[in-house]
Amino acid sequence: MMQKIILAKTDNYTLSLEPVSNLFFVHCDVLKWNKTAKKEIEENVSKAVNKYGVLYVLRNVEGTDRPSEKFLEMYKFSFYKHLDCIDGIKRPMWIRQKGDK
Repeated sequence: MMQKIILAKTDNYTLSLEPVSNLFFVHCDVLKWNKTAKKEIEENVSKAVNKYGVLYVLRNVEGTDRPSEKFLEMYKFSFYKHLDCIDGIKRPMWIRQKGDK
């Protein structure tokens, strides 16, 4: 596993990418949600999409994690596919690409 790329670290949140086999997976740990954090996360996600072309989010569970669902909606990620993970669990994978509206 490669080391995470920290995109932003503030008192409110940490946004990072985890490169895995030439794919970049987003991790966002929010400590305090506010308008500033929302705006900064959008700016940083957009910059990362422009730099890396494609970002992915891999969900641990489907349909039971409302904060993750809101993150995916708010930052314009689209369902991509179900991924068969090495632990035998099929997980939903989301994508945001350069040029997505």
